[in-house]
Amino acid sequence: MIMNSGLNQFQKRTLMRELKDNGKLPQQVGPTSSYIADPPPLPAFVRQPPPPIKYQPKRTKASIVKATDNYKEEQALFRGPGPDRDKARHKLAVRMEQKVSAKSITSHATFVKAPYIDTRPKFDNRFDEIMNEINERKQFLSDMRSMGQSKDIEPIIAAQISE
Repeated sequence: MIMNSGLNQFQKRTLMRELKDNGKLPQQVGPTSSYIADPPPLPAFVRQPPPPIKYQPKRTKASIVKATDNYKEEQALFRGPGPDRDKARHKLAVRMEQKVSAKSITSHATFVKAPYIDTRPKFDNRFDEIMNEINERKQFLSDMRSMGQSKDIEPIIAAQISE
């Protein structure tokens, strides 16, 4: 009856202990050892607005600056285009008249590509070399079989051939 009662292990142990001591069955069984009490209710939270921020503008208005005469506009000094700019402008104008694309304009020396040298191994030659090595190992294995000593060597050569 206790087994099918739906009680947990702690409650079953407590009841069995009471029955062994010839005690009475309790009216209520206490909480389990893993019982966690409900947390106390949280106090009501009153949201307070943040304190006001004093606004101090970082920039002064243009009318105030001009009225107080604290600022004078600097005049940009114009020195005129330099000689390099004149030459570049002239070259570009000539090329535009001749309808040459802007990408073809280079002021540096042109570079010539070095000839391509193929350094990759020749696969036909390498394939023949591998086939010759496999045939040599097969021939060696057949020679060892004819002499009756292929037991030790056969797994080694089979592994080498499979590579």
